[in-house]
Amino acid sequence: MANKTKRILSAACILAVILSAAAPAVSAAGDDIIKSRNFDRDLFEILLEEADADGDGELSEYEASQIQSLNLSGMGLTSLEGLEYLPNLSYLDASDNDLSSVSSMGDCEYLTYLDLSDNDISNLSGLNRLENLEELDLSGNRVSSVSSLKHLDYLESLDLSDNRMSSSSSLSSLESVTHLVLDHNSLREIDNLPGNLVYLSARGNEITDMRSVVYLRDLETLDLSDNRIVEVPDMSRLEYLQNCYLDHNEIEYLNGGWEQADCTVNLSYNLLDTSSDEVKDAVSALSKDGNSVIILPQRMEGWQYAGNKTYYFLDDEGTYATGTRTIDGQSYTFDQYGVLNGSGQADNGGQTDGNGWVTEGGSKYYRENGQNVTGWKIISGSYYYFDSTGKMLTGWQKYNGTWYYLDPQTGVMKTGWLQLGNTWYYLQSWGGMVTGNQTIDGKSYTFNASGALTQGTPPGGSSGTGTGGPTGSGWVTADGGKYYQKEDGSYQKGWLLLNGSYYYLDPSTGAMKTGWQQVGGTWYYLDPSTGIMKTGWLNLNGIWYYLLSWGGMVTGNQTIDGVSYNFNSNGSLNGTPPANAGSGSSGSQFPSGNGWTTENGVTTYTGSNGQKATGWLLYEGSYYYLDPSSGALQTGWKQVSGSWYYLDPQTGKMRTGWVEVGGQKYYLRSWGGMAVGWFHTDDDSKTWYVSKASGELMTSQWYYYKNEYYYLGADGAAASGWAQIDGKWYYFNADAAMQKNAWIPTYQGDSWCYVGSDGAMVTGWNYIGGKWYFMRQSDGYCLVNGWYTIDGKTYYFYKDASMAVNTTINGYQVGADGAWIQ
Repeated sequence: MANKTKRILSAACILAVILSAAAPAVSAAGDDIIKSRNFDRDLFEILLEEADADGDGELSEYEASQIQSLNLSGMGLTSLEGLEYLPNLSYLDASDNDLSSVSSMGDCEYLTYLDLSDNDISNLSGLNRLENLEELDLSGNRVSSVSSLKHLDYLESLDLSDNRMSSSSSLSSLESVTHLVLDHNSLREIDNLPGNLVYLSARGNEITDMRSVVYLRDLETLDLSDNRIVEVPDMSRLEYLQNCYLDHNEIEYLNGGWEQADCTVNLSYNLLDTSSDEVKDAVSALSKDGNSVIILPQRMEGWQYAGNKTYYFLDDEGTYATGTRTIDGQSYTFDQYGVLNGSGQADNGGQTDGNGWVTEGGSKYYRENGQNVTGWKIISGSYYYFDSTGKMLTGWQKYNGTWYYLDPQTGVMKTGWLQLGNTWYYLQSWGGMVTGNQTIDGKSYTFNASGALTQGTPPGGSSGTGTGGPTGSGWVTADGGKYYQKEDGSYQKGWLLLNGSYYYLDPSTGAMKTGWQQVGGTWYYLDPSTGIMKTGWLNLNGIWYYLLSWGGMVTGNQTIDGVSYNFNSNGSLNGTPPANAGSGSSGSQFPSGNGWTTENGVTTYTGSNGQKATGWLLYEGSYYYLDPSSGALQTGWKQVSGSWYYLDPQTGKMRTGWVEVGGQKYYLRSWGGMAVGWFHTDDDSKTWYVSKASGELMTSQWYYYKNEYYYLGADGAAASGWAQIDGKWYYFNADAAMQKNAWIPTYQGDSWCYVGSDGAMVTGWNYIGGKWYFMRQSDGYCLVNGWYTIDGKTYYFYKDASMAVNTTINGYQVGADGAWIQ
């Protein structure tokens, strides 16, 4: 690491100016001065005071380029105008100011951490080009929508607490976000959440329905306390859930599935009948393996012990202590949920303030003097990288514009040759991934823009043909197993939904599992060849099994399509399957049996308590909606809590994915809600689609949105790259926006094409920026670097494709029109 310094300076200082050891203390001769009028006046004075190395009262481009970390917290700033002149800024704390606009931040392309908390911001459009941003704190502002953030592909952590969010619809496009905080907004529903969430907190809202969270399969921590939730759904799908906070709600009902849970659940301060069988079953199911269900008494004060954890309540209304408190002359520290340190998750032998490695919530941290280390750290001779919270990062990580690879298991930074699946990469001695043409140990190699080796043979390896890397994803074969490599280079683990099918990948190694697998106490069958999870009737060597629509194997007495069956404890059928079992069909009629009745054309469901079910009902892995008043089974389009759902006209089952209704195409998300506006499908995070406000998919048309043109193809997919439309060629960038008045490099990288003011590719002679160019009619490529004869005249074109005029080239003279004077 001697050739490269890697660290994020502490935000304790107002400004961090990082100078390499060989850099001069003053600006280089001829270094351009940045005009002070380009900056907000207050911001310029702060920068000048700390970064004016030569004391000339000016800020040069060199001095500005050395600024990587800024702490502007509490400076009373009203504008950040001028930040775009700090090209290497990666860390910015601008919290607790008077900012109302962030429009000037779009060019801070290397920014990875941004704190804008406690300001007056409502419009986020200025953040839409911060393509490397990983952590964003917007708490304490006036934000009501985050649609402007939809293209931030590396954003992992987002804090929106104490804002004006009344709808979660704009959150669904934030596919990369894993940590989301929505505390103290005005949310009534949370039906449009990113599918990869590991941490979700939405305390202090007005949420009544939490059903959609069961689809967040990677969720480890869930906090929905202090809302208006009445019913807890079946939580068995959340196999990674460790902590679930549902206290201070209006919960009266608990559904099943607790026997598969592996977490601690706080249900204090609700309307539960602790003497009922359902609550007793939940307590019994959860009180195993060190887990528990916490149901604290309605009124208390002082020390309380519940669920293997200790709390201290300040009053009899349930207000618990947090932070550091002095109680009876002794000092105690509590976490944000009121748990006394040392009484919850164990780490480092139970020590909470020592040095060394600790594990909390499934993540690793390294502590010195009781504090989590952040940034780069050498530990026992190896480099590790920790985020701003101190969590150890793994897999591909981008820092200051360079990719690094950290071992998925140990976190150690890799160097030298690296093989992931069938793809090779090379990491320099300081960890940076190489691209382009490279000479390594005297041999020549070529790597593509994603770092994958495309030409050359690594030591002991095969010829490079890779196309993956930090920006690629897909199946790879390694160590005799099959793995799904994510975009950051790490392997997917646990359940994977891909192209409409579920796969199960080993929670430890990521290897694809096949055959019978027990997950969370339930048996699933995964195709031995493809790994795809099976559903419906299954015949193995003459023995029949039945797998529910979500994959779980049934046992005991079951009613399937109105017929009663009995299955042994190992899932094998006693008796004969239906005639259509071989096709895997599960029927298409209305559900019947186990409480379903149809009278006078109206179908209802009566539960074991003798009451008709109303609202949403989960039955044999499928959702149904029953009229809130009559309990009648609903079909067709239905609006519930502000979202539209489509219920199968024949079965009443809630549909998901693509559906065609009345000749129009619609997309229904994995939780059933109809997609509106911009969206990705659940199994494709790359392709953009647009639906009208009515949900109808827009196809075969131009779409003008926020000053940009997009083209939606016959299948509704937004065009990207080159696309021919009505006989003309257009180029669309990675965000699917049509490019205008722009040079587009050719795929080979040896020439360019040009798109004009209408976005169409030009051909023939073109006068651009004061110079003449000639583009071939066949493909639009510019003529470059040589002599060419056009319409009987000979011209010379430079390497930049511009035509030579009034000059002599290798002894040959060209005139004002560029033609060779013979």
